[in-house]
Amino acid sequence: MMHTQVILGLYAAVLCTMVQSAAPEHMAQIGKKIWHNECGCSKEKLLFWSPLEPFPSFGIGHFIWYPENYLGPYTQGFPDFVVFARKHKIVVPSWLDGCCPWRTRDLFYQSMQSPRMHELRALLETTIDIQAAYMVEKLHITIPEIVAGMPETMRDKARTIIAELSIMPQGLYVLVDYLNFKGSGLNPKERYNNQGWGIVQVLEYMIHQNLPATTASFALAAEQVLRQRVANAPPGSVDAQRLPGCLNRVKTYNDNDSFS
Repeated sequence: MMHTQVILGLYAAVLCTMVQSAAPEHMAQIGKKIWHNECGCSKEKLLFWSPLEPFPSFGIGHFIWYPENYLGPYTQGFPDFVVFARKHKIVVPSWLDGCCPWRTRDLFYQSMQSPRMHELRALLETTIDIQAAYMVEKLHITIPEIVAGMPETMRDKARTIIAELSIMPQGLYVLVDYLNFKGSGLNPKERYNNQGWGIVQVLEYMIHQNLPATTASFALAAEQVLRQRVANAPPGSVDAQRLPGCLNRVKTYNDNDSFS
């Protein structure tokens, strides 16, 4: 056990160094690509409530924020971003603590011109770089947990795949985007038929199929995992409706010429 903890600690340090050594312009590009994936770089959609969801989402990564008395299966991102922003000396309104104040989608859009909405919109429009940094830090924190949560026989291979992807700007973008997009794969509530769809499951597919540590392989594995999610989805779910958009997003993982 101690040996495993030491290895994971060293690995986390190596990954952190890789990410922090990336050029600032690459970090900006990663943020912009994720913003484009989520809402076409639309400032209006930095505040968004999909008609397919019982909760709103915010920022370039569409971080989830649950209304009061709603207990969903997904991991919320917006409350953690608020904490992260304050750590980076960003002035964040106190009303952003706790649950989302808009209980329904109708109330949300009826309030678009309210002082609170203007305040929140201004915060999100002026912290694009902080939001990107938040997603990168989330990767720092989560990757060691992902490796530890995988079968022991897969951990060394998973570390190798992640390390090789992380040293490339496009590979780093792929990891950050998919973590924000579909999660780590560790949350037991994010399952259909006991099968998840996060980074863990993508890595497991790559390892089972003996795929090389490339962004193209990650894209191929992610596509298969997302298709499996739809196949496992319960009747009445919206997963099939979302699949084409999800697959288009994954296709951007193959564009290795997007970073200068």
